Amino acid sequence: MKNALFSALEERFQDTIKSYRGITGGDINQALHITFEGNGSIFVKYNGSAPADLFEKEAIGLKMLKRHALDLRIPDVLDYGVLDGGLSFLALEFIETSGMTKNHFEKLGQGVAHLHKTLFSHFGSDHDNYIGLLPQKNAYRSTFSDFFWEMRILPQLQLAVKNHHFTLNELGSIEHASKHWTDLFPTEEPVLIHGDLWAGNIFTDSNGNAGILDPAVYYSHREMELAFTHLFGGFDASFYHAYSVILPLSPGFEQRKRLYQLYPVLVHVNLFGGAYVNQARTIINEFS
Repeated sequence: MKNALFSALEERFQDTIKSYRGITGGDINQALHITFEGNGSIFVKYNGSAPADLFEKEAIGLKMLKRHALDLRIPDVLDYGVLDGGLSFLALEFIETSGMTKNHFEKLGQGVAHLHKTLFSHFGSDHDNYIGLLPQKNAYRSTFSDFFWEMRILPQLQLAVKNHHFTLNELGSIEHASKHWTDLFPTEEPVLIHGDLWAGNIFTDSNGNAGILDPAVYYSHREMELAFTHLFGGFDASFYHAYSVILPLSPGFEQRKRLYQLYPVLVHVNLFGGAYVNQARTIINEFS
């Protein structure tokens, strides 16, 4: 499988691979740093069992961020495809990283705030994509409450029922409770968000620039993004301060933050089960 990948990359980049080494590529993919005889190098993610369009959708997301997240380092998309046998790959610009600088989170907060100035008319996107290996529906909705329930929470709950984590009776009760969520969300325009912004998807390049990768982009309420960053250890306080200087949050965010987090928690229910099921139930009970 790896030999087929190397042959394809040599053909596409018209160069001979000199060396390679395995590096971190996330929870679901394998990744390599490949150096060519011509001394160019690339970062390659590959997966033999992923959906055929997984990396295509990731490439679209990276290109969207590249156009709009002008204050953040985004890797260039070089190539992607599916080889005979079903091996998918994504070739990106290789970026030398360094340890986080003292002002990393300040730069990140400023960059994300500027990204969130990219407005759109509806919540969603012109294409569906993925969060992890799970499909993420992005059909347009005119209100965030409709989008949040129909495109985010309901599909994950339906999958959780199918996976025997929740019952149909529970699904009905949650749907009834969701009718009261509408008034909780402040009225704001849809903005472009990264969609999967946690500590594993940020980095610092060798020049000290803050960067982001592995997106699951769509147009959403910006608080959805901010709530996500508070999961899995959260970001440094300087991130939130720098963000709020540029784009202050509406009052009450701390109270509704947990409701936004229901989506990524349900994603983890369907990916990993275990303690995430009780975590999801706890959030649901808070807002029932």
